[in-house]
Amino acid sequence: MKLWPKLRRKSARVIIIRENKLLVFHRKRLDASTNSWVEYYSIPGGGIDRGETPEAAAVRELREEMGVEVHLISLVATSRSRYYEHIVYLGEIIGGEPTLQLDSEEAAVMSEKNQFEVEWVDIDSLTQEKLLYYGHYYELIKQLAVGNVPSSPAELHE
Repeated sequence: MKLWPKLRRKSARVIIIRENKLLVFHRKRLDASTNSWVEYYSIPGGGIDRGETPEAAAVRELREEMGVEVHLISLVATSRSRYYEHIVYLGEIIGGEPTLQLDSEEAAVMSEKNQFEVEWVDIDSLTQEKLLYYGHYYELIKQLAVGNVPSSPAELHE
């Protein structure tokens, strides 16, 4: 029997910091297996479509999810896990104010048991635990917040 390797889902993420606050999706969802709430912050971004560059995907995803135009300042990290490969940029908003877009994938799957809220989170109150799936971004975010942009992309590990 031949075992096929699982394909990693590739995504582009954008870290946006303004006035010491990080732009996030505040996620709240009911875990059906435990019947308890899981609450965490998600870094905006999403899947890279076939034939699309990571840069184009990052810009498109922020427009689709939050209704903002972004300028990508720098590629700051890559992150790999068993199932995902994230390409992470530092960006800035150059148009619009972030709000959940009603025609976004997030809005389409939103329900009483699966919630998405766009928030600016104070970096001084940010914790690895609150980042949950993005906890390995914590040190990078802290460094970016004080202006320390890596000269080459960091390799983040879960």
